[in-house]
Amino acid sequence: MKKSIYIMALGAFGIITTEFGIIGIMPAIAKHFQVSIDTAGWLLSGFALTIALTGPFSVLLTSKINRKWMMCLVLLTFVLSNILSAVSPNFTVLIIARILPAFLHPVFWAVATVAAAKQVEPKDAPKAVSVVLAGLSVATVLGVPITTYVADLINWQASFVVSGVINLIAFAALLAFVPSMPVI
Repeated sequence: MKKSIYIMALGAFGIITTEFGIIGIMPAIAKHFQVSIDTAGWLLSGFALTIALTGPFSVLLTSKINRKWMMCLVLLTFVLSNILSAVSPNFTVLIIARILPAFLHPVFWAVATVAAAKQVEPKDAPKAVSVVLAGLSVATVLGVPITTYVADLINWQASFVVSGVINLIAFAALLAFVPSMPVI
């Protein structure tokens, strides 16, 4: 497998860690902002609902953009979202910071899976796609516990910093090592 496919898997890991990492830190956030767990649950539900409502449109609207640059934009958006989440002065800013990257979340999956498949021989395309999707699986079993552990060890803001750093590393690697992928 090409290095770029593993870099896209790292991007998938970062995105899913950001998306689901909120689960383990929700009680701390609810306590900090003095909201109910039900209200804090909108940090995940709002993200998912945004994806469901806007996903097809965001993928369609970005379908003519160079795949490398689109993936970079998505990862950079997740980096900025994590930074804003970590410094949110109130719950409203936090929920906005969480929902903004959800508009581009489906774009990463559409672009990364196609890009992975096109970077290898046709017979290896399923394996390349599965490597990228493995980033999702690893994030659910490793990324979420890491962010929860960091929140328990330091504070909930630090878990967003960790997620942001993961996305920043994936962004930098994608920028440096993944070739341009113009849409033809």
